[in-house]
Amino acid sequence: MNRARTSVCLIGSALLVAAALAQDDLPEWPVREIEFEVLDEPLELTDFSARPGQVWPRFAVSYTADEMPGFYRWSREDHKKTLQQVQTEGLLNTSSAKNLSEQQRELVQSSPWVQTRSIRRGTLDGYSGDATRCTLYVVTEQDARVIAEATLEMHDARRRANFEEAKAKVLKHRATLAEVEGELPGAEQKALEARETYESAQKAAPHKNREAAQEDSERLEVSRWSIEVSIAGINAKIAAIQRLKAEKGATQDLEGQLMLDRFLMEQDIELAGLLAQKAVIENRLNLAKAYVSTGGRYDGAVERIAKLEDTIKTTRYNLEWYDYMLRNPDSSRPPSVPRDMVRKLNSPRRPVRLFGNVVIQPIKYPGE
Repeated sequence: MNRARTSVCLIGSALLVAAALAQDDLPEWPVREIEFEVLDEPLELTDFSARPGQVWPRFAVSYTADEMPGFYRWSREDHKKTLQQVQTEGLLNTSSAKNLSEQQRELVQSSPWVQTRSIRRGTLDGYSGDATRCTLYVVTEQDARVIAEATLEMHDARRRANFEEAKAKVLKHRATLAEVEGELPGAEQKALEARETYESAQKAAPHKNREAAQEDSERLEVSRWSIEVSIAGINAKIAAIQRLKAEKGATQDLEGQLMLDRFLMEQDIELAGLLAQKAVIENRLNLAKAYVSTGGRYDGAVERIAKLEDTIKTTRYNLEWYDYMLRNPDSSRPPSVPRDMVRKLNSPRRPVRLFGNVVIQPIKYPGE
């Protein structure tokens, strides 16, 4: 019996954001240690003996794992493919598959090359979950090592993506928290200034509350418009009187001149009264508008603080959630995070678990 150990860095799909923003204090995807065990005792096989002209496997590699997700990953594009086609494409798309021999590539594309068998719960010592026994058929002993690495890479691909997702979420929420916490002091200062302005406008306005100021503002707008119409009419009368005075002056009509002067004086007096009313209305209108607008700005500043504080609270919970799940991949949720704040995260976030060694043994066919 021969034993060999190879260190395989499990490579799967990773989120580019997490890779670009990786930080030293966050955990890295574990490096798997595969323990290969080479047996001299052959495995008897008859499945390939009736396939003349095709490549026959000469070795079998077997292992037991808690899941085999890579063998059963389907997508919308796969609905017309057979299970073997999906499995073969998944295998050949791994980074480890580039080291397979040409004969092995031919074998996996022409013949069944994988068999799985469910392990009854409770059979494995210290493990109560589901497990699967996997047997792979290969051409050479080196292909056996490579295909074991490649299939484990297949199984870990989604798990690795979930791990990198959690890592990216941690970095995202850290950045969000720093940004929002940096905004909060400025928002609080703006709210303080807005409150002072609002209180000043509130004291200056003759209104009992903001609703009354809003109603008064609407009424005063109508009054101002009505006065402006009256002022426009008086200005038109004054212009007409002045034109008539010029005409009377040319004809030396003194009686007419006196009458027009009296009319002009009456219009001037009425215009002065309207202008005084307009000034009072505009002053009160400005006070009412200032009361309403400064109150609105203060409300907006307070709402901004509440929104920032809520974002900080939520982001802190999310950060704790993803950070904890990243460091404790088998946990359901951090104990300090309220149940209603739990954010869904794809799981699991650890490599497929192997039970025992990865066994390589020769294949024997009938008559050999």
